[in-house]
Amino acid sequence: MFSLEDLRTFSKIGGALWLDIETSEQSALETITAVSLLDLTPERALEKALTALLEKAKRKPVPPSPFQADLLLTRFYRLTPEERLILVALYYGGGGWSYARLSKILGMPGEEVEKLAWNARLQLCVGMPYPAGPSILGAHCPQYHSTHPWTQRFLDDEITSARDRLFLQNHLFVCDSCRDALSRCRHLTFKIEQDISKILEPADFSEALEAICRNSYLLKHPSQMGLKQSLGLFIQRTEVRWALLVLGVLCLMKIIH
Repeated sequence: MFSLEDLRTFSKIGGALWLDIETSEQSALETITAVSLLDLTPERALEKALTALLEKAKRKPVPPSPFQADLLLTRFYRLTPEERLILVALYYGGGGWSYARLSKILGMPGEEVEKLAWNARLQLCVGMPYPAGPSILGAHCPQYHSTHPWTQRFLDDEITSARDRLFLQNHLFVCDSCRDALSRCRHLTFKIEQDISKILEPADFSEALEAICRNSYLLKHPSQMGLKQSLGLFIQRTEVRWALLVLGVLCLMKIIH
């Protein structure tokens, strides 16, 4: 079973992949229904569901909308589906959504994930100071790659080596230039997180996703099903609903006559 936090992240990613909230919800529900019936671990099932959702979004892209007046909103939905997925996963997914995990979902190297994340953030850099690198590079300054800087990796909590992280923390105490570069990146990153949160506020159908996952689990493990749940699933079948409707009509006719 997926955690509610993972399902909430999944629903936000669905909202990011389609501009229309109804299309987002329908696509997310269909995808999670299909994947939840497979015999996979929750982690692998969620990754497979996201890969499938992304492919569906690429086949059915977001149509341009003349009604979206907000500039940042327009810019966000002009990002590629991969870039939108990466940003939302990093902002909503918590520590479990690393570059390595996203590389498996997207089928690309982790460094490419970094580059897409940075490119997306630069495109959303509207009305904010440009997150330039250090103005002066000293002999002990970490190497700064303009396409995937260490400042982004640091803020995304992707510097996993305790030795490298300690070096950076100590270096930032003594290097004004690197500290300023990190500050500019932090301002950009946090501002984009706030704006994306406003954009995707309506996209939360995690409770509907949880209900689907619960029903799928019971279908795969019928011994765990109680009487009430069994009747509920039984009544959900189309042919049963038609039979009950016909029976109700016959009973009503008998009462009338």
